[in-house]
Amino acid sequence: MFARMLYNNSRYFALFVIVIIAVGVASIKSIAIQEDPTITNMAATISTFFPGATPERVEALVTRPLEEELRKISTVDEIHSTSSTGVSFLSVKLLETIGDEELERSWPEIRDAMEDAVRQFPKGAMAPVFDNDRLASYTTIIALSSADGVDVSLSLLHRLAQEFADQARNVDGTEQVDLYGEPEEEIRVEIDENALAARGLTLTQVSAVLKAADPKISSGRVSGAGIDILIEVAGEFDSTERIRQVIINTTASGSSTRIGDIARVYRAQATPPASMVLTQGRPGILIGITMEDGLQVHAWSKTFTAFVDEFRNNAPAGIVVESTYQQSVYTDARMLSVSENLAIGIALVILVLVLTLGWRASLVVAVILPLCGLMSITLLDLMGMALHQMSVTGLIVALGLLVDGSIVMTDEVRKRLDLGHSALQSISGSVHRLRVPLLASTVTTVLAFMPLVILPGPSGDFMGSIAISVVVMLGSSLVLALIFTPVLAVWLLPRGISYEQHWWTRGVDSGAMGRALISAMNWSL
Repeated sequence: MFARMLYNNSRYFALFVIVIIAVGVASIKSIAIQEDPTITNMAATISTFFPGATPERVEALVTRPLEEELRKISTVDEIHSTSSTGVSFLSVKLLETIGDEELERSWPEIRDAMEDAVRQFPKGAMAPVFDNDRLASYTTIIALSSADGVDVSLSLLHRLAQEFADQARNVDGTEQVDLYGEPEEEIRVEIDENALAARGLTLTQVSAVLKAADPKISSGRVSGAGIDILIEVAGEFDSTERIRQVIINTTASGSSTRIGDIARVYRAQATPPASMVLTQGRPGILIGITMEDGLQVHAWSKTFTAFVDEFRNNAPAGIVVESTYQQSVYTDARMLSVSENLAIGIALVILVLVLTLGWRASLVVAVILPLCGLMSITLLDLMGMALHQMSVTGLIVALGLLVDGSIVMTDEVRKRLDLGHSALQSISGSVHRLRVPLLASTVTTVLAFMPLVILPGPSGDFMGSIAISVVVMLGSSLVLALIFTPVLAVWLLPRGISYEQHWWTRGVDSGAMGRALISAMNWSL
């Protein structure tokens, strides 16, 4: 029996306690800490632009082919679509009961279905845009803007933002970097009406020439065993100079009129902009950065803040680089609040035990509580779980449950010591008498939380961590109640009943209330 071994060899007992404390402290420093649980994404969106098409054409020629191909995928649960002027929008939701392997296989299958649907698209429809990263929450958000009184072009801010993003991706622990408020560029062709008239040309002719010089059609097909590939010649415009060199017509003498002869070709920001970011009323660009899972948010934020400070110091004059959101600030505040609540809960539990059992018995439970917490954090770390508001809430919920085993074991040991049993007899007898009831009570409580543990999908990711924390805490408390608690109780509790009976040593005598409770229990049993 482990309890007897630990009593006979106090060095083993001290060794086990030291190991629990050391491993627990190491786990606290290594376990992932974040604000919310990581939610498995089971949904995606597909956006397809069809410029100039009516909602009816978009529905018939773009949305329906996509829906038909997506319905062939067995893991797709729901498809919702919206067809409006020039754009098709689909939201796809997968079955929440699928496993991780099926989930990873489903996304490539959806992309393949999109490619199959593209073959049915009409001329002019653009390639669909697939997005399955909408559940990711940013760990920090950085804003780039110009200082007050300084005129900085949005193009310059965009180049700096791209440079920042490239460097940010190299920071250890950075998973994803997204830019918002990027200016969209367009190539403008401004016709000189006088030059156009002098050459006897019209705007319709110029437009037709430009359209013909910028093909978007397939030029062939390669078919084979299991493959069917469309070939497209790269003839579209990719530079302003190429547009300038487009020939409009050629005279009988051999001279040619080019676009550059009758127009000014240049790049400019698209107006009106598709999106705009304002920082303190100034145009700017936002950069959202997501940390990798499994890291401590405050440690990563410290490293990333140092990178931001270095980039700010090297930025051109008049450029403002500021942090508009830091998840670590909210996480630290929330964890501090939860920790305070946990400490208050522990203090209240110990106070109640002092009043009901006396200070010696409450000291046994007070020692077991932190050991149980450290064991639980170690197990959560080994399971790959993170500390966040839901898992810590589970630890608080389990606080009132895990003391039951230690209280019952301590009281049983005290009764046997009062009867004059030896230390070993008290340990062996208490463990033998209570091991089955304690195991049964723990198992029944664990089973009550199992529906949350096995809950599938995003709901399970969010709520399941509470139940897992409770189960881990209960398991740890059971082990400590059967192995450590009886040994501690024998060492800390007085032996025999000859010592003076005070409320702080035996607890407050409930008197009539206690007798009434005993009578009620005897009647019910």
